[in-house]
Amino acid sequence: MAARPVLATPAQLLAERAVLRLLRDPAIIAVMDDAREAMAQMSRGQTPDGSDRIELVVQQWTAALVLDELSYVRRANPVFTQGTDTTPRRWMGHWFPGNGKAGDNPDMLSRTCVIDGCGQYEVLGQIDPARPPVQIVASMFAGTMTHPAPLKVENGAATNPDAGIFRQIGQLDERQLAIDASGRFRILLGGESDGGPWLPTEPVPCSFGFRPMMLDWQTTPMRLDIRRLDSDARPEPDMDKLREHVLADLAGYLAFWAGYGDQWLGGIAPGALVGPVSREGGWGFLAANRIALVPGEAAVAVMTPGEAAYMSYQFTDLWLNGPEPGRRQTSLNLGQAVPDADGRFTFVACPVDPGIANWIDTCGMNEGFGTMRWQGFQDQGTDPAGLLQGCRVMALSAIAALPGVARITPEGRARQLAARRVSHASRLTAA
Repeated sequence: MAARPVLATPAQLLAERAVLRLLRDPAIIAVMDDAREAMAQMSRGQTPDGSDRIELVVQQWTAALVLDELSYVRRANPVFTQGTDTTPRRWMGHWFPGNGKAGDNPDMLSRTCVIDGCGQYEVLGQIDPARPPVQIVASMFAGTMTHPAPLKVENGAATNPDAGIFRQIGQLDERQLAIDASGRFRILLGGESDGGPWLPTEPVPCSFGFRPMMLDWQTTPMRLDIRRLDSDARPEPDMDKLREHVLADLAGYLAFWAGYGDQWLGGIAPGALVGPVSREGGWGFLAANRIALVPGEAAVAVMTPGEAAYMSYQFTDLWLNGPEPGRRQTSLNLGQAVPDADGRFTFVACPVDPGIANWIDTCGMNEGFGTMRWQGFQDQGTDPAGLLQGCRVMALSAIAALPGVARITPEGRARQLAARRVSHASRLTAA
């Protein structure tokens, strides 16, 4: 018998089937329809690119909420589930529409759970030692999206810079995880430290998870297990309670994400650029531009990794959801992109293929966001100056004249896209 895929845990399959069941629930459908109507009245919803995405985006946000709420419901007996992936998938006997929020990075196969912050837990993990992630960030937060913990206020200002979503308690990276030669590691959560890798909690529901950054999408996903040490109780999740939480929280959740693009990074006007700015916890830098093209134009970004082990450019729609990164070249990372003749990387985001190797496919859209990331620095005091060396709008007719920029033939593009689909799909089958 073939080994079960790493990601196809019983908890993951239960969660996805709960999503599919609740997406058919008439009361939940009514909340989703109300949100779609409200989004259609927003300025972004009245643009062609914003309007065309509302139906799918609301479905994927709702799927994300169900997964979050199920994790909250079973926090006394936590399990890891997979984070955002906006590419629909058929696997393990069902079709899943994808889930997403906040432009989550397709190079980051996140795994998360909610725990009871009054307990103590042991996490056992293993990475692929042949293809290790270039960065692993393990983070503990007080509260969840829909069950937040109070923000700490200092000098009259909330200390959380991340739009009030979470309040970070602690963080570990790959250098602190004591990973052995076979890729195994152990972390204690909550209670008292035993001298090894440990993260504190607070006496509230806490969100915990891993952000492993992968340049190679054929890296075997992390193997993870979590068990509670201070209690033998292993209650099954209450599915009626899950539905109650979803109905109670869905309208506010959808409204939050519908407006998030207007407040993200302080708000980005069409055509404007913000960053690079430091990520909370100092684990990297982020920059973003609001793409607003007219037909015949492209958004061009020139980047250099500097000392970063990881760099990427990603396109998301006006609602900050990434359109099917497993099927379309809506992102490229340092392992996938082709350097220019001078060692820099030029990314060209536009609706039509310009014949540039590092084309970022906007999937027919002229409006959206371009997100640029740099992570995996050995020195957290790195100066981001020089990482982003240019960000501008150009006529497509002028792209061909860009000096030293890597180009590609139609045959080469077909091979590039085929390899992308295969490597993305390999995540689901890796055992």
